[in-house]
Amino acid sequence: MKKRVATSSGGPQIAPRRLGLELLEARCLLSAQPIITEFVASNDTTLNDGFGDDSDWLEIYNAGDLPVNLQGYHLTDNAANPTKWAFTAETILNPKEYLLVFASGDDTIDPEGYWHTGFRFSAGGEFVGLADPSGVMISSFGAAGEDYPP
Repeated sequence: MKKRVATSSGGPQIAPRRLGLELLEARCLLSAQPIITEFVASNDTTLNDGFGDDSDWLEIYNAGDLPVNLQGYHLTDNAANPTKWAFTAETILNPKEYLLVFASGDDTIDPEGYWHTGFRFSAGGEFVGLADPSGVMISSFGAAGEDYPP
């Protein structure tokens, strides 16, 4: 609405309205963001699984701001088969938390509660990836789908 003011000439004149800007607070999109941060494809002394074996392993980190339930997410050692192995039960990974998964080929959960994939890693180099429940690759090692080196 415009405000009318009197002028020295006696006639009304419309005064311009000043626009003000209101600063908004910063908005950040909150999300979960699980990624593979580390893996060992030839474990012979670094870490034992819940069976006491020195299985290969990988680490998943939630870099997001919200917890993520990994049930239905997939791990694979084959880029052409992103849904090779799945988390079949609720597995909550809180923000900034890590999860260790063994790539032993056993497809089980060990007595210490660690997941074991149904495949093993090749020390000679191959692919390792994490796919969301729809099979979309969200984290992997190797540039542009290339295998990791020996």
